[in-house]
Amino acid sequence: MWGMPACCANTFRGLGYTMTSPDCNQQPHATLKQKMKSKVGIAWYDEKDYTKLVTLSLGGTKFPKSFDDWLDGAEKSERALIERGYEVVRITVEPTTFSSWCVLKGIRPDATARRRYIRHGALIGRPPKD
Repeated sequence: MWGMPACCANTFRGLGYTMTSPDCNQQPHATLKQKMKSKVGIAWYDEKDYTKLVTLSLGGTKFPKSFDDWLDGAEKSERALIERGYEVVRITVEPTTFSSWCVLKGIRPDATARRRYIRHGALIGRPPKD
């Protein structure tokens, strides 16, 4: 979890979005939590990259069969998060950049790596490169 304790972060599996918990007041975690208090990173895929990302991803993650099915679910999740008051940050997961990032971090390109990538991206407001 890139140094953030479990008390500060929740990971929502499936569509790949991550949010921080408003309940943690531990120091120094509270400062980081305040930066992301209502910010949610959500994985976003381009149609042209979808099949390659499904193939690249390891670890038994179940992706929807088609890009259109994924997009429908992602848009519904995004709307629901916005309605609940969260600031949603779409983090585009591009196969080459994500794969290079995983190599740099020494991790496998699986669901856990994607969640970590999305959390990092939500914190900095863009897909991570380092």
